[in-house]
Amino acid sequence: MNLNELEALAKAAKQTPPGKWHWNDKYGELCYKSEADDQSYMMSCPLPLNESNSRFIAAANPETILRLIELVREMGEALDFILDSLVNDLDKKLVAEAAHEALTKYKELTK
Repeated sequence: MNLNELEALAKAAKQTPPGKWHWNDKYGELCYKSEADDQSYMMSCPLPLNESNSRFIAAANPETILRLIELVREMGEALDFILDSLVNDLDKKLVAEAAHEALTKYKELTK
């Protein structure tokens, strides 16, 4: 995936209306709960959606996608700094601190 595709994905995620996607076990349907009117909507699709596909769609909601994009960006920035520091022979303590900070951010985002 390139940066343009990542930006397009972030833009699409930000343009979705606020709400929560979830799988409704009781009805066996993919659902969307709108924050605007606090209503739940079952999603119907002309294509066959099996349960595993629907659970994936619910899990890959806009909030999750934006968190993943943030993680990719943070890790890229950290890696750039670390590699630049090693190439330019900067203080190893600074490099270690940057690596530790990147790992801490990664752990926070992947909780």
